[in-house]
Amino acid sequence: MSFRVLLAGLIWLACLSHLSAFGQAQVLDVSDLPKSNRNGEVISAIPGADKANGTTPRYTIPQDRAETGSNIRRSVVTSALPLNKKYEELSPSEKELVRSQYVKLGPRDEPPFPMNGLATVYKAISVAQGVLQVKGNLSMFVDVNSKGEPMGVSVFDSPDPQITRAVASILMLEKYKPAVCDGSPCQMGFPVRLGFELR
Repeated sequence: MSFRVLLAGLIWLACLSHLSAFGQAQVLDVSDLPKSNRNGEVISAIPGADKANGTTPRYTIPQDRAETGSNIRRSVVTSALPLNKKYEELSPSEKELVRSQYVKLGPRDEPPFPMNGLATVYKAISVAQGVLQVKGNLSMFVDVNSKGEPMGVSVFDSPDPQITRAVASILMLEKYKPAVCDGSPCQMGFPVRLGFELR
């Protein structure tokens, strides 16, 4: 093998490594984040400002490995909600953030929520964003039946048909905690509102 072929192969591998890190996704709260901090992220539209001190708690998942030439693993997912908690493990204020995505929920009502928390859902979406490299807003609802099974996805806004299919597939494979209406399991939608940007 010639030196030129070996060098070309090494450059190609370095480019692939860089591209896989370039479009990594983050899930962030857009309600209080300055525009200058939004590059290279998947941005969740869940509001999350802490009324006591005006800040938003951030929960993150780092990249699997650091980008070429760095030892620092960037966050691929950042959220105002803890990503590894089930709905019943959320604090009252965290549950209120989830409930705020709905027009009206009674005191005995609960929305549906991914059975094992948001981590697997948002991590899978970040992988899709790393491959597809899209920019724009995505808004959809998963219709979840009273057994916690996804029945379908309604899309309201999307930047790209491929990311729509990828996210819809991820959401349809997920198992959910069923919604509760007046104390009984019921059918309800789970909202997913994201903004995709590139680093």
